[in-house]
Amino acid sequence: MSDSTLADGIQTDTASGSSPCSGARGAAHPFRRFDGMVWIDPNKISDLQWRLLFAPESVTREDQLALSSLIMDYRELVKLPRAKREQICAQLRKTE
Repeated sequence: MSDSTLADGIQTDTASGSSPCSGARGAAHPFRRFDGMVWIDPNKISDLQWRLLFAPESVTREDQLALSSLIMDYRELVKLPRAKREQICAQLRKTE
């Protein structure tokens, strides 16, 4: 998560922090980049959540990669010390 290429192979646009991937219904899986880290934007994944629950047959490979990234992000947050976790969460809560 500390590079513009995530471990699952998704390349991010370093200027906008977004991924070129898009889901079945056209929803992008944007990523946020700050402090040398790349995180999936929790405010931009509701379409993916909807498809997982109500239309699982529409889940694409790009969706799977975004989910993999989300799981890695969660695991990283759980391992971090409280102060760093709170700093990252504060950045993710900011609207762009």
